[in-house]
Order: sequence, then C-alpha cells, then structure tokens
Amino acid sequence: MFIPNKNLYIVVDVETTGRKIPDGRIIEIAMIKISNFDPVDYFHTLVNPEEKLPWFITKLTGIKNSTLKKAPTFCEIAEDIVKFIQNGVIVAHNAPFDYAYIKYELERSLKNYVLQNQKICTVKLARKKFPELGKYNLDYITNFFNIPNPCRHRAFGDAMATAEFFIKYLLK
Repeated sequence: MFIPNKNLYIVVDVETTGRKIPDGRIIEIAMIKISNFDPVDYFHTLVNPEEKLPWFITKLTGIKNSTLKKAPTFCEIAEDIVKFIQNGVIVAHNAPFDYAYIKYELERSLKNYVLQNQKICTVKLARKKFPELGKYNLDYITNFFNIPNPCRHRAFGDAMATAEFFIKYLLK
C-alpha cells in the first residue's frame, strides 16, 4: 500500500453511539499529530451527542450519559478539529469507519466544508506488510507488537496505540 510522502499525519480514533451514519454520533475523538516521525501535538475531547447513549456503548467504553452532558457538542469543536487536521493525512485503524464519521460530522456542522484529506488505514497496511499475522484487530496488533494500550475502547488510548504502531512498524 502506498503511504503518501507527507510531513504531517493525523492519527485519529473516535468512539460513537454505536449506530451507523447518519444516525450515529461521535462521543469521543482523539487525534495525534505526527511530524518527522514524532508526535508533536494532541487533541482529545468527549463529545455530547445530544442523545442518550445505548447501554452497550457505556459498558464497552465506560463513558456515561452524565459525563457527556458536560461535554461540548460536535458543532462547538468542529472548527478546532479542522484547524488541527489542516492538510495532514488522516491515519486510523479501520480508517473507513473513523474517516466517515469525522467527514459526516464536520460537513454536518460546518457550512460548505468538505473533508478532502487523504487517508491511510493501518489495518490495510498491516495486512500487506505482515501477511503472516492473520489477525489485524487493534487488540491483536498491540499484543503481538507489545504496544501498551491501558485505555482500550477509548479514543485517546486507541489513537496512541495506533500512532505507535504506525510510526514504529509501518511508516519507517
């Protein structure tokens, strides 16, 4: 798989309400900016989906409705996300999922905005670079490569683990 030769990568992870677009909403977003093979900046926040979370999402993530009530809505952080992303290449483990949610929410929140950043999927890269693994979910990857992720199914923990995997094993 081709990795665009860019100086700016944005590793992202989102947690959602568990429903598909257009009904699903982001409830947490984390982004790690990578420049010259190093993390240089971070963006992380819970997001108020303006609806009640399904019980299974609370069980999976530990995120509670009461916590999200105090969080900003996506519309309130959309411009900050666009400024953070700039023209960087979006990187995610299962990029079609994360990219689609971010694109939908940004375009819903910002008039006349269209997300056009390139994207890289670390699952696809891992399949090409390590075909012998056979499994490519984030739990398996982090265990196999001994990458710590104490906050699984939380955006910041998953984004940090993905960033480490991307930098150490896929980008170099």
